[in-house]
Amino acid sequence: MVDALASDANATGNAIGQCTILPSSFVGGTCYMIQNCQDALAINRHFHGADLFITITANPNWPEVTRELLPGQTSSDRPDLIVCVFHAKVTQLLDDLEKHGVMGHTVARVWTIEFQKCGLPHMHLIVFLHPAHKLHTPEDIDLLISAEFPDEHEQSELCELVKKLMVHNPCGTQNPQSPCMDGNKCSKSFPKPFREQTTVSDDSYANLWRRNNGKKHIINGKEVDNHWVVPHSPWVIWKYRCHINVECISSVKAIKYIYKYVYKGHDCTTMEFGTCQDEVKQYLDACYVSACEALWRIYHFKMHQEQPNVVHLQVHLTNQQLVSWDENVAPNLQQVVAQAAEKDTTLTAYFKANEQFPEAHNYLYQDFPMHFVWMTKGNKRWKMCQQGDAIG
Repeated sequence: MVDALASDANATGNAIGQCTILPSSFVGGTCYMIQNCQDALAINRHFHGADLFITITANPNWPEVTRELLPGQTSSDRPDLIVCVFHAKVTQLLDDLEKHGVMGHTVARVWTIEFQKCGLPHMHLIVFLHPAHKLHTPEDIDLLISAEFPDEHEQSELCELVKKLMVHNPCGTQNPQSPCMDGNKCSKSFPKPFREQTTVSDDSYANLWRRNNGKKHIINGKEVDNHWVVPHSPWVIWKYRCHINVECISSVKAIKYIYKYVYKGHDCTTMEFGTCQDEVKQYLDACYVSACEALWRIYHFKMHQEQPNVVHLQVHLTNQQLVSWDENVAPNLQQVVAQAAEKDTTLTAYFKANEQFPEAHNYLYQDFPMHFVWMTKGNKRWKMCQQGDAIG
């Protein structure tokens, strides 16, 4: 901007910079997804890796849904009921994880909401546990996660729930037309092999024990055993009565896959070959909105959340910071440059804070938000905080 004004004092913003159409604050846009992924990776760096990957899918047959249906209605006729009940369930589950520690002391979490083609909402949740509660051994994992049918005599109710909610429908030679089939293989790698004990390998997830105890069950007319059980937490299934897949993240190799999966964005329903220059048109063409998603947004429910908060820190050379302006409000670039020169960025204010506070000498730039608060109102500056709960 300074160079443009030096060559032409009457320069306008039309000829310099770049125009932002869908910023990172626009939910669902490309910049939004990239920013959320970067924020989640910052949390992952701070807590030295995630521990649990949980997927929760709404159950249209929840009694809270079915008892409110009018005569002749089905659950698919009332997406508003499904959305409200699902929101209440996941809110309670997050409380159980964070406040009651049902899976251990949770120190951070990242979750996002997606919607299946059939319309049902589901949540992808990544959980970070306190170092004292991390799952270091196979015994730790077995106490929390199961991939077997419960004993049908001692835990008859739980066994019925697992058969109803946590069994992968037989595929392969038993059902070649199953939606999960990718050629001649199941895309979810079912049936899983029997294992006499849990092992922690270099693969994406821990390999849970699936003992060959000879017990078989008939589900949808097909015979299944522990080969087909989806990993789950028995207590969570018993309480929430819906499909909740719980995986133990055992390797750093899983991190890239998980974050890519969580933030892959909307499923595309219409693709345009070639390069599309219209960012808005590209978003609209690639966005499929079901009735449940429409209601979720109408109710202003969150699509994504990270905890703790992540503070974005600028990195730039001297007088190379990014400046944004609305050319309809401030068409005079000289005024924009003058205002930008008076304001500190998080980086320049960091240097000033080191001059002002001797305590600041102990913290790296990326760790600064844990001990100082970035004040955005008035004179932008860093201020010492009483309780640090943010990550840079």
